Amino acid sequence: MFMGEHLNVVTRAAGYIHPKAAADGFRRAVGFSRSRVRDGKGNDLSAQQYADWCGTIDTQLDAAARTASIFTRFAMPDKVPADTTPINILVDMVEMGDQFVAKGQSAAVSIEDLCVSVEDDADPKAPGRFRFHLHVDGEEHPVWIDWNAKKSKYWLVSPGLSRIKTKDNPKISLTRRLNQLQPFRIITRDLAHTYVGGDFYRLDLDLTDPKGAASLVLDLITAIPGLGAVTSEKGEPGRWSGRLLGRWLAFEFLDKALRPDRGPALFGASFPDLVCDDLQDEVGDFLGLDEASTSPAAVAVAGKWKTGNPGVSASAFTTYVPRASKIWRI
Repeated sequence: MFMGEHLNVVTRAAGYIHPKAAADGFRRAVGFSRSRVRDGKGNDLSAQQYADWCGTIDTQLDAAARTASIFTRFAMPDKVPADTTPINILVDMVEMGDQFVAKGQSAAVSIEDLCVSVEDDADPKAPGRFRFHLHVDGEEHPVWIDWNAKKSKYWLVSPGLSRIKTKDNPKISLTRRLNQLQPFRIITRDLAHTYVGGDFYRLDLDLTDPKGAASLVLDLITAIPGLGAVTSEKGEPGRWSGRLLGRWLAFEFLDKALRPDRGPALFGASFPDLVCDDLQDEVGDFLGLDEASTSPAAVAVAGKWKTGNPGVSASAFTTYVPRASKIWRI
C-alpha cells in the first residue's frame, strides 16, 4: 500500500467464490474493462446450461453485495468525461522499447522523458489540438493528440514517430502501435479523471474526505502529542568547555518516549535496551530490544525531521516511507 494507489486501476480480479479452501469451490475471474465473467477454465456447456449460468450471474449482480473494501484503494471506472482535454501523459514504453528501429538501428527511447506535460496547439494547421514531445533515438519528436469520439480513444499523430518502424514489420510504425495499444496514462484537465489503456477512471483526490482514498493511508498514522514542538533533528551544535554539545531534539524525543525510565511510552511500547545507531549504514536511528516481556520484540525506529513547513504533500510524506519500511517487529 502506498499513497498513490488511488491513481492506479484494477482491470481484472480473480479468486474462489467459496469461502473455504480452493478445492471446495471454483475459480472466478471478472474483467472490469470489458464486463466479462468467467468461471473455471472454460468448460463446454449446452445452451441450457449456459442460460442457467447467466441467470445465476444475473441474480448475483442484482443482489448488490457489499463491495470489497480493497477496491476502494484504486480509481473506479467511469464514463467519458465532459472535458477530455489532456494535460499530462505517461507513455508506457518499457515493454516496447526494443521493438523498433530507426535508420536501420534499434531506436533508443528516453525513459526519463516519457511523463510529460501536454500543451495546447493554437495553430489552425496543426494535426491536433494538443501537443507533447517524446525523445526517441536522440531526437525530440512532437506528437499531436486529441480525443476521437468516433474511435472512443485518444488519437496520436507524429510524422517523426511514424518513421520509426517495428523490427518485424516495416509497415507498422511507432505511432500506429501507440494508437492501437493505447499504452499510456492521461490526466484530464478537470483533475478528476485518468485515462488508462483505453478506459477512463474517476480520481479521488480529496484527501480531506475521512471515507475517501486518503483513509487507508491516514489510518496508518497515529498522532503523537509533542512532536509538533520538535524544531530540529539533532539540534545545532555549540561549544562548552572545549566539547561539542547539541540538543538532539527529535532524537531526544524518541529516547525519552522509548525508554521506560525517562518518560511515558508515547509510541505504545518502551524498550529496556535502546541504542542510538545513527551512522551512515544504520538499519535504524534507534534499535530497541525487549526480551523480558511476554511478547519479546526487536524494533528499528527511524527518526526524521524536515525544515520549514512540509504540510501534507505526497513528496514530503514519501520522504519518511522508505525509512519506515525498515521497521520490523518480532
